[in-house]
Amino acid sequence: MHFNTFFIKATGFGPYRWQQRVARDGLPEVLSIPTGLGKTEGVALAWAYRRLVAKAPATPRHLVVCLPMRALVRQTHDRLALAFAKLHAAGLPEVRVHALVGSTRREEQDAWVAHPERPWVLVGTQDQLLSRALNRGYTASPYDWPIHFGVLNNDCHWVLDEVQLMGPAVWTSAQLDWMRRLRFGTLLPCSTTWMSATVGTNFLDTRDRRDGGLRAPVPLELDAADAELPHSKLRLRARRPITWFELSTPPAGARSKRSAKAKEPAQQGGRAAKKPVAPEAEAIADAVLAAHTPGTLSLVVCNTVRSAQAIFRALPGNAPRVLLTSRFRAADRAAHEEALLRFEEARKEEPDRPVPGSPGLICVATQVIEAGIDVSARRLWSEIAPWASIIQRLGRLNRDGCDNHAARAVIFEAVRNPRHAEPVEKDRLGPYTADAIAISRQLLAELVPLSQRMPARDALAKIERGKLRPRVTEALAAPVAPLPRAVDVHGLFATEPDVHGGFTDVSPFVRDADPNADVQVFWRDFKSPPWRDATTGPTFDPREACAVSVHALRDFLSGVDAYVWDADSGQWQRKTAAALRPGMVVMLAGSAGGYHRDLGWTGERGDRLAELEPPGPGGRTYDDDHRSRRDAGRVTLDVHLRDAEREARTLVDGLGLASDPLGRAVVLAAREHDIGKAHPAWQGKLGKASTDMTLWAKYPVDGQFRPGMRHEAATALAMMARLLRGEADFPALSVYLAAAHHGKVRTHLRARTMDGEDVCGVPRDSGPLPIGAGQPLDFGCAADGAEGEFTDQGFLVASPGWTGIVSDLLGPHRPDRPWDTGSVPAGEPRDLGPFRLAYLEALVRIADWRASRIPSEIRDDR
Repeated sequence: MHFNTFFIKATGFGPYRWQQRVARDGLPEVLSIPTGLGKTEGVALAWAYRRLVAKAPATPRHLVVCLPMRALVRQTHDRLALAFAKLHAAGLPEVRVHALVGSTRREEQDAWVAHPERPWVLVGTQDQLLSRALNRGYTASPYDWPIHFGVLNNDCHWVLDEVQLMGPAVWTSAQLDWMRRLRFGTLLPCSTTWMSATVGTNFLDTRDRRDGGLRAPVPLELDAADAELPHSKLRLRARRPITWFELSTPPAGARSKRSAKAKEPAQQGGRAAKKPVAPEAEAIADAVLAAHTPGTLSLVVCNTVRSAQAIFRALPGNAPRVLLTSRFRAADRAAHEEALLRFEEARKEEPDRPVPGSPGLICVATQVIEAGIDVSARRLWSEIAPWASIIQRLGRLNRDGCDNHAARAVIFEAVRNPRHAEPVEKDRLGPYTADAIAISRQLLAELVPLSQRMPARDALAKIERGKLRPRVTEALAAPVAPLPRAVDVHGLFATEPDVHGGFTDVSPFVRDADPNADVQVFWRDFKSPPWRDATTGPTFDPREACAVSVHALRDFLSGVDAYVWDADSGQWQRKTAAALRPGMVVMLAGSAGGYHRDLGWTGERGDRLAELEPPGPGGRTYDDDHRSRRDAGRVTLDVHLRDAEREARTLVDGLGLASDPLGRAVVLAAREHDIGKAHPAWQGKLGKASTDMTLWAKYPVDGQFRPGMRHEAATALAMMARLLRGEADFPALSVYLAAAHHGKVRTHLRARTMDGEDVCGVPRDSGPLPIGAGQPLDFGCAADGAEGEFTDQGFLVASPGWTGIVSDLLGPHRPDRPWDTGSVPAGEPRDLGPFRLAYLEALVRIADWRASRIPSEIRDDR
């Protein structure tokens, strides 16, 4: 099948020449195509064609689309899901499209991570995707971090869209690309494309990349033939005249409208706090209302949530208005997005005229509207912002070029809030640096008169070729930001809590450290502390959470208790404001307030949600292995091990790893992964009859199953004993993979009892256990440090330490500083690096999930 036919089946129209080129030659490292000319479909369908039809070598099995804003994820997901559904209906292989945002439920995350051998597309935010690529997945359980880390750093083509909005994330993505390609390597190819209509490539010129011979590539751009197509010409010739907003006497009639303004609606079941409105906000709202044309979209874009809320509140309550920011719970935000997209669909029916009989819509938004969302406004009001943001916001005005006679843009200065002044910093204006705003103001001084005489694209091109070209280059360059080095990612491989009970904070590598590093906040109905005995309500659902910046929540918590779920104890634990870190899920009492259904997070104590559930569990516990639990029917240990081995073999076959020693290690790890369940301490907690000598892997238990030991640690100890005696047919790698198959026993072994005489709950005095054909399971190798004795020849190792095994398997963070603890026998797999080792972990875990879900033999004769 030719790509043109493939593209038409997916979209209903033919491809641009640049899209054909990408399908033929492969996805470029940098793609710079103007807004509205098919970047998303171009890269996604070119990838799919090369993978499914052309069978192009080195084309990764998965596509990961990374976006700066949650508002873009839904729209991109829906567009791609529709395209791939059409291709599947036409007889092509199924490609599922998944979404990943902060409100994505954990069960939905399993849908993509559980099928590494199938092609799929994952669309998500930079927060969710890059935190997982750094092994610190926001809103995910720490026990799931390694599997996401492994899958997203192998066999994926990453596409980072609208990179000018991503801040530190672009530097992080460039460093991860270097580490995958040169420093640590991957088991299966992993490549990257960065794209934007306003892209600079300085972030691809880091020292690590230069030293490795990776130079900043030349962007692929729109060619002349594509630019002359009728659809392209209409968009490329769109006019967007700009004026400055002067804070002066309100337009005629505005005050009379305001005097008749409908009363602000109270939120259902709660009460709205009374808040003063900034004079600037009232003036802008008056001007927006006076200029709004019924049947059209008026778009107001602010730099901060506070500014957007102030202008939204200043609009009459009976105006056709909607507020769109990142500070809403999922359901509330979805309703606001739906109102905007529903109006846009009606507008597109006759794009050259207002929607008949409609009052139109005034959408007040923050940067969430800046990129990717396909809306076209007749009026655009924008707070002054960095140059790249101004260009993106202008792209939402007369987007399709059908409103040249009436489109107008207005730039206004920052809105102050009398109750909630933004933190004053010498070098910043809100979320942006003062330097970036100063450059933008200088460029706008040139653009405003030009925009009134010529199409927007021509005006921008004239500035880029003129005397201010150096300023344009500076304005479009990615701001210097923290970036991860190899030693950082190497250290992030470990997922156990530190001595303070916390984890390494990766937020400086994911998003600007200013006010955008978020925690997820949700509310429940309780008065007394919600300890374990009080968790009678439903389990936390990510859809009930609202993203709140860390600094805003810390300010709010004066006199308010915050709680974070502790998986080890299975309890909610009180946290101080200083202890909060980005990515945490934080529970507040409903009486604390802080949220309004129409405004989102306000930080006002009087804004309270009603009809809340009581506290429930915040997630999984250390002893909870939900993916491998069965609630009905029993499965013997030998059946489950056989099933897991079969699933692992199928998995590595599907990935082309069957003949690879690493693939063999996966199969052998799956074969052995649950032998530790034979330990009496585990079998004894099943509540079975004492005369039943059968060893069970799955056995329904009334109530919560708390064996007090990690069976995978017992598995590792038994496997190590066989390895040391020279009786094993598996490598040390298989021992590690079996130990890690729940994500809870990984880089170190720890005691669970107060006296320390155990390893993850396995008693140190555990003796050999006869099992199968006289082969004993010896759990006596219960130590983390190496055991042996000093002799004249030095220290003779009798039992290698667990840390030494992990160290040899992982390898060094620098290739010029190799190490060898002697824990992994010569000739076995070692020095795998974090990406490969985590991917192998993921394969064993997935094989276990599949074997647990559909056993080959179930006994129901209890």
